[in-house]
Amino acid sequence: MSSTSENEETSKGSSKEFRGLRNTRVDAFESEALSPQAADVFGDEAGHDIQYKTLSWQFVSLLMIAEIVSNGMLSLPNAMAVVGIVPALILTVFLGIFALYTAKLLIDFKLNHPDVHNMGDAGYILFGPVGREILSLGTIIFAIFAAGSELLSGQQALSTLSDNGLCAVDLLLIFSGATFIVSLPRTLGRLSWLGFFSVALIALSGLLAMIGAGRNPVLGRVVKATVQTNFSQAFLAITGPVFAYAGHFMFFILISEMREPQDAMKAAWCLQGFATTFYAVFSVVVYVYLGSTVASPALLSLPPVWAKLTFGIGLGNFLVAGALYAHTASKLVFIRLFRHTRHVYSHTVLGWMTWTVLCFASVAVAFILATAVPIFSDLIGITASVFASWYTYGLAGFFWLYDNYYLHGGAATLKRRWKGATLSLLTIAAGSFICVAGTYVSVKLIVDAYRDHLYDYSGHSLDIMPLYDAGSVHEIAFSETGFSPGMSAFTMVLPLKLLPFPPAQKLYEEGVRYSKGAFGALLVFVSQLFAPTTMIISFERDGVGRICQEDIDRMVVRDETGRVLALNLPQKAVLIANHQIYADWWYAWCLTYFMGTHKDVFIVLKRSLKWVPIIGWGMQFFNFIFLARSWASDRVHLAKSLSWLGNRAEKRDIPLTFILYPEGTLVSKDTRPVSKKYAEKLGIADMQHTLLPRSTGLQYSLRTLAPRIPSLKLIDITMAYPGIPRFGYGQSYYTLRSIFLDGVPPPQIHMHIRCFDVAHDIPIGDLSATNSTTPNGSSSSVNKSSVEVEIPEGEKETFDRWLRELWRAKDEDMAGYLQSGSFVNDRKLRIEIPLALRRRRDILDAFCFFIPAAFACLLSKLR
Repeated sequence: MSSTSENEETSKGSSKEFRGLRNTRVDAFESEALSPQAADVFGDEAGHDIQYKTLSWQFVSLLMIAEIVSNGMLSLPNAMAVVGIVPALILTVFLGIFALYTAKLLIDFKLNHPDVHNMGDAGYILFGPVGREILSLGTIIFAIFAAGSELLSGQQALSTLSDNGLCAVDLLLIFSGATFIVSLPRTLGRLSWLGFFSVALIALSGLLAMIGAGRNPVLGRVVKATVQTNFSQAFLAITGPVFAYAGHFMFFILISEMREPQDAMKAAWCLQGFATTFYAVFSVVVYVYLGSTVASPALLSLPPVWAKLTFGIGLGNFLVAGALYAHTASKLVFIRLFRHTRHVYSHTVLGWMTWTVLCFASVAVAFILATAVPIFSDLIGITASVFASWYTYGLAGFFWLYDNYYLHGGAATLKRRWKGATLSLLTIAAGSFICVAGTYVSVKLIVDAYRDHLYDYSGHSLDIMPLYDAGSVHEIAFSETGFSPGMSAFTMVLPLKLLPFPPAQKLYEEGVRYSKGAFGALLVFVSQLFAPTTMIISFERDGVGRICQEDIDRMVVRDETGRVLALNLPQKAVLIANHQIYADWWYAWCLTYFMGTHKDVFIVLKRSLKWVPIIGWGMQFFNFIFLARSWASDRVHLAKSLSWLGNRAEKRDIPLTFILYPEGTLVSKDTRPVSKKYAEKLGIADMQHTLLPRSTGLQYSLRTLAPRIPSLKLIDITMAYPGIPRFGYGQSYYTLRSIFLDGVPPPQIHMHIRCFDVAHDIPIGDLSATNSTTPNGSSSSVNKSSVEVEIPEGEKETFDRWLRELWRAKDEDMAGYLQSGSFVNDRKLRIEIPLALRRRRDILDAFCFFIPAAFACLLSKLR
């Protein structure tokens, strides 16, 4: 029988035996009544290599305090600023007393059911298999979100200590690695002394924060006993104290590892006494001295020196608390997989490998959420409302009712103990109210924030085309199926990023390159299966950007049958194109597959896409560049990114294909008037089949890359699709949905290619005469490490004219194509490439993203 089945039989047997028995402990694993020690989830540990039941109640109280009294308290002064000092203080004390009462009910339930290890086991007894799955999943989700909250607190502390001198994501990654290491001990007893230091650190940090606030009070501060506010704002403030007491979901796991579980209530008294007192004093003192402007977390409102001091001391607590949360999520799954098997009690390879993977996965998911979700702080409020409301409050009422009904005489006992029954019902009602109301106001906050564009990073339009603009939901939804494999690869190579060794970093970068190339192969394979088409390639032979026949013969590689195998276009290039349909980026990436540069494609994206679940995570993993589309704020970030790309390509001698769309958006009925208005402003004629290009982003990119890559080329592609009438709009005929889901791909993709040597053919300006300013603002002489920030006005105008003339030529090419159906009339000058994988072995690359799933399947078989 598998461990999962054993667990089901365990809880099932327990629940049946408990019904109708009075004051009797029942063995969870046999049909006869045994001692509480035998019924314990870990049983008799004599002779076991790994012993879990080692904690005293004193150390359990320290671990409880270390986990609960952490970053949650830092939002309490802000709650006072929202509702006033009197209601917030009353609420803080009441919730602390209420949490002590529910802790008593939870501990009693655990003592009556010693086989219960976590909330999932309790859910099975109360509600059956469905209850177990819901409460287990809720515990994992809540623990991971709480771990993510601690990671963000750690990142904030490190950013404060370093004066924001390092990238926030790098700091978050460093702190995540440390959290992962601390979470690795298999038993909580190994973490008990860390709990002692964690409590000491957070207490000292809070004490110094109060001293710092007292020595540096805000002049003219506003302190009110009560504050008039609406229901949403008031209840949103309540979620802070609720989350500050939200640790009950760990109690079952902690008590399961106690030497004397009957002493658990002593630990609960210590926890709630310390937490309630500390919360009340800390929030009142900080609010009184800092007033209504106090931030959340409150340490950010202190003067810089005090903020560094308190954050630096509290950093250890954030680390231990985050590790405890990750440990909790991992322990639940680990015991569920291997309950009562030798992998729990012995040092087996499978046991340690599984435990390490679970700890890493818990921290990695928390890291991803904290990094990639801009509304993560608001989502924590939702999780507190949905889960903490039940784990800390509501479920305790069910525990009391269940035990008194099934262990103490049924309905008659409930009538006789009507006061306890009433309190239990009120506890359930309170949990329900906090859950519903808290979720409502938290969701409302997010909706209002999006309505007020607080999460919209749009600004003045930047003339570099993002991968997606304001496309339909179908375009975004379909793309998620593409970028989600990147997250699968991410889980495989991320451990290398955490290792501080150059070889490991190099392997990580090669892993990213391989996965990006595999993604390019996947795009081709998806097209081959679901949207077969042919790329028709032609080259400019007469006008600007012309390519001679000798170079064309060298670029086109064929096999003995004449089938095109590759296009040896420049390996280090900026690729620009007109923008007809959303699938342009897809087909451009497919072209790089035949160029051999699909491992080194880089695209500029709208910054808001960085936070889209799955899609944004894969894009970040691929090191794409995210911009706010505001040139004032984007140029330094773009400079840093391009500088890194250029140095990387030249020093390591690897390809680079940087894809830009200078038009800035698709040609459509909405964008055509914008282009016309822009042309009128410049006093020139508008294009007929394309949009007027914007030059700033392209010129800036070329000027930044050219000093670093002397051989840099510019590849210009004019793209066209058959079946689109003159003055029609491509996106009206070919959408991602119609191409890949409805089976209506363009029968051909026409690409007319020009090529320019950036250093000699393009007027990007005199780099030696420019003001080369490094990203940190310091000036330096012009060299390969300098970054272009300011471009002389005359050079801007020259490049702008050159780009418009190039686009004018492209517009004429489009007119010719619409008349004849081809960019060149002679079929011999066209190169036809069916969009299909060149080699069968490339299918393995396309499916490499399923390696993690295969590993999981193998792991389940080994178990």
